[in-house]
Amino acid sequence: MNNTTIDLLWAKSPRGDQPAHSLLAHSLDVAACCLVMLEREPLALHVFFGKGFDLDESLALRWLALMVGLHDFGKATPAFAWQRGFEEANQRLIAAKLMPTGASRVEGPWPHGHLSQVLLPEHLKRLSWSARAAEAMAAAVGMHHGIAFQSTLDGPSTQQVGKHGWNDLRSQFFSTMVEALDLVDAEPPAETLGWPLQMAVAGLTSVADWIASSLTYGGDASDARAYLQEARRRCAARLDSLGWHRREALTSECTFNAVFPAIATPRPLQRAMEAALGDASGPTLLLVEAPMGEGKTEAALLAHCVLQARNGHRGLYFALPTQATGNAMFTRLRRFLEGFGSGRAFDIQLVHGLAALNQDAQRLRGPVLAGVDDGSNEEASELATVRAAEWFSARKRALLSEYGAGTVDQALVSVLPVRHQFVRMFGLANRVVVLDEVHAYDTYTSGLIADLLRWLRALGSSAVVMSATLPASTRQKLISAWGAPASAAALPAYPRITRVDADGQRDVEVAAFGHSTRRSQVQLHKIGAEVEHLVAEALAQTEHGGCLLVLVNTVDRAQVIYSALAAHAGVAEVTRLFHARFPAGQRQTIEDDLVRDFGPDAIHRPQRAIVVATQVAEQSLDVDFDALISDLAPVDLLLQRLGRVHRHCRDGQRPAHLQQPCLWVAGLGKYPELPKRSLYPMVGVLRTAQLLAERHQLDLPVDIDALVQACYAKDTLPSPSAEWEDAMRSAMETEMLAEKDAEAKCIQNSIGAPDDVSAYVNWRSDKEDDESAYAVHPAMRAVTRLGADALRVLLVYRGASGVSLLPGGPPIATSGVNAATLLASVVPVSHRGLVSALRKLPVPDWASKDSLLRGVAVLELDGTGAVALGPWQVQLDARLGLRISRDVAVAIPATAIRCDEDME
Repeated sequence: MNNTTIDLLWAKSPRGDQPAHSLLAHSLDVAACCLVMLEREPLALHVFFGKGFDLDESLALRWLALMVGLHDFGKATPAFAWQRGFEEANQRLIAAKLMPTGASRVEGPWPHGHLSQVLLPEHLKRLSWSARAAEAMAAAVGMHHGIAFQSTLDGPSTQQVGKHGWNDLRSQFFSTMVEALDLVDAEPPAETLGWPLQMAVAGLTSVADWIASSLTYGGDASDARAYLQEARRRCAARLDSLGWHRREALTSECTFNAVFPAIATPRPLQRAMEAALGDASGPTLLLVEAPMGEGKTEAALLAHCVLQARNGHRGLYFALPTQATGNAMFTRLRRFLEGFGSGRAFDIQLVHGLAALNQDAQRLRGPVLAGVDDGSNEEASELATVRAAEWFSARKRALLSEYGAGTVDQALVSVLPVRHQFVRMFGLANRVVVLDEVHAYDTYTSGLIADLLRWLRALGSSAVVMSATLPASTRQKLISAWGAPASAAALPAYPRITRVDADGQRDVEVAAFGHSTRRSQVQLHKIGAEVEHLVAEALAQTEHGGCLLVLVNTVDRAQVIYSALAAHAGVAEVTRLFHARFPAGQRQTIEDDLVRDFGPDAIHRPQRAIVVATQVAEQSLDVDFDALISDLAPVDLLLQRLGRVHRHCRDGQRPAHLQQPCLWVAGLGKYPELPKRSLYPMVGVLRTAQLLAERHQLDLPVDIDALVQACYAKDTLPSPSAEWEDAMRSAMETEMLAEKDAEAKCIQNSIGAPDDVSAYVNWRSDKEDDESAYAVHPAMRAVTRLGADALRVLLVYRGASGVSLLPGGPPIATSGVNAATLLASVVPVSHRGLVSALRKLPVPDWASKDSLLRGVAVLELDGTGAVALGPWQVQLDARLGLRISRDVAVAIPATAIRCDEDME
């Protein structure tokens, strides 16, 4: 076919020394990228698309490539083609009588992606597509710029789409694409195409478009078939350079001993996981409830290897509650991958808002190696095997990497109506996703997790959900989200593994605790909640040595306790403070130092140490202390905090009086006096106080499940007083209303379930994710956690020549400092009044131009590190971190319920 007329259509204007790129050439580039990407994916993804289209897989992939290639069909319109500044194209359109002399650009609310969605169905129906299938696929590819467009009653005007000449041009362009992909007279897809298929196609389209747009412009596409083949070669080379290699199973030898040859004797839980995986088939949910330190991480990695080899999954994502736990898991996952040798290249990404500050992740950055190093240099050989390719590190693309560890929030964004959420969804498709510490989330976030599980199953993925233990109601919600019917059977014995797959639900028995080397008797003590009580106990328990963790519920309280301890002679040198309101770089250093001194590989563990911390030390951080003082919190969180006590074998290193693990609970010393107002739901706090009031010892892990089930049961516990009974009744009413509100917000904010037709019809993706929303109205922000409004704040110093990172330092605007360096001075803030004031501050030009700083507020401090913002006094203290008060000395309660402001 002579494509001279089609050449009038363009997709990319000239850039640099590259010429303009025709619409046909770009469309063939994107189709080629789609095909080459899929060649590198496991066959399971081909099967997914084949089933979705209800066609032979080979034919389904060609239809898919056609649709992805036609994503810019709306550019074959006057609304796009006539552009200011591209005079050459304008004159060609005038010469072809497609635009009148003196025409101006057609304005209107019809971006080219929306025009693709409107114009494509008529052409597809001429190929015997059903109207529903055509409209579904046109909508999927039309949203490639991130927004799902709603159907409207009024279509675009004739001025926007053109008259007969434009219709003929689009038909010729469409036919050329169909012929190039050998789809003339091909069998059409099913009459109805599901929402999961549409979501995957939308994600694949955006990714293929991004990659194809990075190819060299120009090229003669007059022979479309020949151009397509050449484009496939160029796309393959581009994918190689990006580090997008063929996704293959780690190993076919999937016994525990083969996967972990260095572990001579697997723990009972790990053996039970082998049994649970025995005949699992298809997308599988594994719900693991077991005590801290029983080897859940290794069990999850084993599950990944087995399910990847059996189901053809494309990789693994570890989703954790906080950035700190994501950092720790990233290092563990990297080391795990390195154990599989140098037979192939792996890509792994750390996925959270401050990943650029993690030295372990940054060490893997650099040019991606297409092959494997010859081994002459040890470090180069290692880096040839496990890399963190730069292309995947971009915020929206990180989940496309084969392997990753980060926060759960990054995965949950895929079920929120934000721009390009379907790219994240495509990244999680046909993958193993591990959700760790799921007990840490409230009603709202737990609802999003249930929605995520529904989508993972629909997209052919498997999931491993892990927790020390879960309330029975939460457990059932997670199992039901995977499609298993509600069960009236009694809870299986604890610890337990529950498997849900195509064959239904199966509970796997784990060996009794009598065989556990982790069993311990924890001495339980009660003290008052006042600061002086915690300080006195900390001093007394460490007077003759020992490493003590003091874990409290707010940053302000931690700062006060640390200051009180440091005021005692000889104590400041052994006392440390750890919370999220330090500048990110300093906080990372503190975290690294804690792992170095109190982690499993600690060589020079201090003889005496007191670490005052908040919730950032509560979960998955692999540190070990001799004893714990904790603020009162719901019992599952207290037990989680106890996971930092006697975590590792320290033969001969613990002082005599702390040979047995000890817990002091601040707030129980005056029982049955009612606890003071808590950041946590008061029902859980009150029931925890009742459950622990008469206890002097905890038998762990035996007591874990019974305590958690009792804490969250719906029955009533004996009240010590009428006042207590009234408080419990009031708390239950408040919590019931709060849960209903959280459930309603979850339904309102989530995109809905994959089989929810009403949600599909009303689907939009026009909100900003929490990480990007700086000055955005709350109604237009999609959040992964409820709680106080939160904001990341870059702290800079104001000087005569501009703002700098240090007092008197060079101005940021002219010093060429990179965004990663700036991120080291970012602090998360969730104080309601201060955040409201911060959102009103202007964003400097130098901060608005870098994507890493998107959504970050800039706060200018004076030379002493202080500033007044309305009634709020802000002070950056080198020892205490960011202090917030009203006027001069009134402390403001922090909102540590959001994982101590440590999310994204």
